[in-house]
Amino acid sequence: SSFSSSLSRWITPSGGGFDATDQITSPVFSPDGTLAVFQDGSSGDLWIANADGTGARLLDKATGPVVDSVDPADLYPQWMDDSTIVFERNNNGGAFQVNADGTGLKAYQAPGGLQGRLVLGPNGLVAGISSNAYTFNISIYDPATAKVSTIANADSIGFSPDGTKIAYSVYGGGAGTAQIVVANIDGTSPTPITHLAGSGFQPVWSPDGAEIAFHAEPDGYTLLC
Repeated sequence: SSFSSSLSRWITPSGGGFDATDQITSPVFSPDGTLAVFQDGSSGDLWIANADGTGARLLDKATGPVVDSVDPADLYPQWMDDSTIVFERNNNGGAFQVNADGTGLKAYQAPGGLQGRLVLGPNGLVAGISSNAYTFNISIYDPATAKVSTIANADSIGFSPDGTKIAYSVYGGGAGTAQIVVANIDGTSPTPITHLAGSGFQPVWSPDGAEIAFHAEPDGYTLLC
């Protein structure tokens, strides 16, 4: 399988014994654009390669128990910086961090006691998306103030490149009607930017912070200014 680079080229990782016929999921480029970390969808293992696909090597072999017939897998790889990757092990395996060269694997403790799926932002910002039986909530740790802000009834968050804004999905009209909202880092001054008949999820900021891409259901991907 292949992943797409920022130059809109399809790249097939090679080297290190990687099976190019395996499915690739969750490819993420390093902030400096020189490396890409991705999951081997067949094994659940994490791999890393140069941005052009060369030099592929195993970064972390998925380990842990099989739960309800679900095999272990390394999920949601993210770059803390140009040389450190944070990921989660499924089946309640916890969060870990590892150096890009494969050394230094250790448990990752989210700041501010954040729980749930973690999303890393610039300047040390971290969000945790947690849920109960009824709804999702987003908690955001700001290292500048050492405070945690919580946004209720919200899911899927993206940080602006300069670390001053967040975009997230909020459920304001019941199931199937999530809209994208932009707010300050602490959740103040929320401004809805979509009015969809369906739902908007997974907002991602453009590198210059001028646009937000998101997944719209049932219409596919949309781009907003």
